[in-house]
Amino acid sequence: MSEQELERLRRVVARLADGQQEALEVTRNALGIGEEWEDDARPEDTESLEAALVDVRDILEGASEDARGIMSVDSAKEPESGEDSTEQMLAAAGWELVESNVEKKIWRNPQSGYLYPQVVAAAMTREQRDAELPREPEGDE
Repeated sequence: MSEQELERLRRVVARLADGQQEALEVTRNALGIGEEWEDDARPEDTESLEAALVDVRDILEGASEDARGIMSVDSAKEPESGEDSTEQMLAAAGWELVESNVEKKIWRNPQSGYLYPQVVAAAMTREQRDAELPREPEGDE
């Protein structure tokens, strides 16, 4: 195994571990782990738990996509099409760019304050935007 391949594997493992840690933190916060609760006082707000599950899914999907991108030998040769428009979309939705380097861009969610890779932030923003679109009224057929 070449030194370059070994370095890519190290980066993949680090990214997946970071994603797992972030997902665990979201889970801990949603479940109130580390806080003292009486048995019958544990939070049962299903909406916040569902939102946390969505966050965990997005974090893990983003980590997985990042890992696949790192492992792809041709990924560095692919054009970065649409990156400017993605950044504009995120900024318009209130996301804050907190870290930008050659490998990835990290954005702060305006509602939760959690940090996400650009891929995940964009997916979350598109998902929210799509959910807010008016649906076609159901007509008589």
